[in-house]
Amino acid sequence: MSASRFDPKPGEPYARCSEDGCGFVADTKEQMSEHSSSTMKPTGQTSGVTASGHSYRVENPSREDAIWREVMREADDALESAVQEFVDSVYRLHSREGVSLDELTVAVKSVAPSSEWSEAWAEYIADEDEDDDDEDETDTGDGLGPQLHQDTALFGTEAVSA
Repeated sequence: MSASRFDPKPGEPYARCSEDGCGFVADTKEQMSEHSSSTMKPTGQTSGVTASGHSYRVENPSREDAIWREVMREADDALESAVQEFVDSVYRLHSREGVSLDELTVAVKSVAPSSEWSEAWAEYIADEDEDDDDEDETDTGDGLGPQLHQDTALFGTEAVSA
């Protein structure tokens, strides 16, 4: 099998400590984990993070880790696209069918009470309320309403009309 972009680069370290002045370089994940553990200090908190060790930057991940990162990136991108499509579709119920934003919000919370879906909708509606206060609303006549044309940065993608 030939080398791929997922294969670690021979002779290069796995990670470097990010702590100012430390300079620790780890050749393996295990070495970095040991270093992080050996530098643990109490945070003074009684719950949550109660101790913290040196952080590090992985520069040359294992093949398994590099593949995991790529799959995670693909999953994030797919979910982000699906959530954006969901928000756009739900908003069209308001702009084309006259369903109130309050009614849609109740329905979204019922369908997806604690997920990225309902969080994205809540964020979108909050932006909608802010924009209603200070924007010149010009409807383009496509049934999407002015907000979808002006606020296309929710997930870094543009709204698309159906």
